[in-house]
Amino acid sequence: MWNVTTGALTTEYHGHRAGIRSLAWSPDGAFITFGCDNQTVWIVDASTGNLVYSYPRHRRAVTDVAWSHDGSRIVSSDIIVQVWEAI
Repeated sequence: MWNVTTGALTTEYHGHRAGIRSLAWSPDGAFITFGCDNQTVWIVDASTGNLVYSYPRHRRAVTDVAWSHDGSRIVSSDIIVQVWEAI
């Protein structure tokens, strides 16, 4: 992740080898959710880049992810939409 004002790299996210098709910030800005080519959804701590949770239940690449307005649920989709409890 880069600082938009300075252009400096602030955080790197390691450990993910598949492509990322979508991402969404949690409403409080504490987490980032990634929809991935390897059929998983990753939730990472936005400040550290550490993996918090991996949701591996999709059958195809995850093309979209979104948080509910209150941060209690995450919606993800491949060809099927899934709604699940956030962390």
